Amino acid sequence: SSTGAFTIPNLPDGTYHGASVMLAESSWGLQYTDPWGVYGSTVTISGGNAVSGVNISLSDGSTQSPNPWGWSEEGSVAITLQKQTITIDGATSDWSGIQSAATDPQGDDVSLQAVFQDKQGADISAIYLAYDSNNLYIRMDLYDGPANTTFQSNPLSGLRNTGRYMYNLDTDNDGQMDIEINIVYSSERAAWEVEAHDSNTQRIPAIEAAAAVATAGNTIELSLPLSGLSNATTIGIFPAVFFYTSDTWKSFWDKTKHIMATLVTGCLVGDIDGNGVVNILEVILNLRLALG
Repeated sequence: SSTGAFTIPNLPDGTYHGASVMLAESSWGLQYTDPWGVYGSTVTISGGNAVSGVNISLSDGSTQSPNPWGWSEEGSVAITLQKQTITIDGATSDWSGIQSAATDPQGDDVSLQAVFQDKQGADISAIYLAYDSNNLYIRMDLYDGPANTTFQSNPLSGLRNTGRYMYNLDTDNDGQMDIEINIVYSSERAAWEVEAHDSNTQRIPAIEAAAAVATAGNTIELSLPLSGLSNATTIGIFPAVFFYTSDTWKSFWDKTKHIMATLVTGCLVGDIDGNGVVNILEVILNLRLALG
């Protein structure tokens, strides 16, 4: 262990909470096991005064005391996606025949139990994936009711509680997030919206303009344009529900396994329309072509 001084210059007047984390390894940002600590009081800046003695002790994160900014190690799963066009309307009938890509135990994340106990729509049940020639489709099912419209998108807005449904995407197989997708509810527009950011937190308008989202019952459906995902044939997907509370100045997550999804390129033999399925009409057409 070691100690070190730090200075945060040019803070505007206000009351601040202090926290510190240490990145132990960089394969995918902060993990729940990385060291962390929170200053036990607030710091008030008034008239540009200097404040000293803000000491923060770090302790390793653990299952009992996870780093609240870290990504839990839920494990990973590799799947090959079924090619199927999905209508983004919240209905699940067009997902028929598609198995879940990942499931998550109910109430599994200990870091969420206190802050999420009265937050509807915060506990992931399962993730489903599909794709077609134009889009990647993602479906998130929840244990605890419909998607929460009281979640807000911006912790800096002054709201006490903020949250979102999130997918971190790795489109170039380097183990690092390339794109962060947030599904947020706009109270101003009374509608669900998709926000896309790159690894430098810059917005990605091309993805946002082409994406679609819908909710119904316990389901959230999302489509993302493959062109905005570099037309990748293998995509790492990290699903999560994110919640931030200024009451404790901490962020909380419910997460599933990391999904390594492979999109099969090309068509099946006899798949005339390229939808990944050979139907009876295509069988008849192929027989006619073969017989001349």
